[in-house]
Amino acid sequence: MVNQAEEDDTTIPEDTSSQDATTAVSSATPEPETFITLSAWGGNHFGELGNGTTTDSSTPVQVTDSNDASGYLSGVQAIAAGSFHSLALKDDGTVWAWGGNFAGQLGNGTYTDSSTPVQVGNLNGVKAIGAGLSHSLAVQ
Repeated sequence: MVNQAEEDDTTIPEDTSSQDATTAVSSATPEPETFITLSAWGGNHFGELGNGTTTDSSTPVQVTDSNDASGYLSGVQAIAAGSFHSLALKDDGTVWAWGGNFAGQLGNGTYTDSSTPVQVGNLNGVKAIGAGLSHSLAVQ
């Protein structure tokens, strides 16, 4: 009888039943990815692009951050967008928002639009974010 692996060149996996399960599990947990730059483009009537203007852009522009030495929003793990606002979750667990704020969706205690990112108040240790038409969500 011909061995199936020899017949069709498939690899038979190594028997791992004697391996330490702790090692196998810990190596399978991926680290969150951090994006180096965050760019946006399109409509910008309320500052949704986060570049300090309200001018539409047909090409990508970097989202700014005057608090960062680079001048740009950095350390971003996740993003979300509502109809007229944008959100970023940074690797330190803080949430930043910009764009339209007519319903308070930026979460900074005002109803004033912002064309640059503002930190969402009273949120730390956030794990995930989401956005709707005029609201924002965070999982802590």
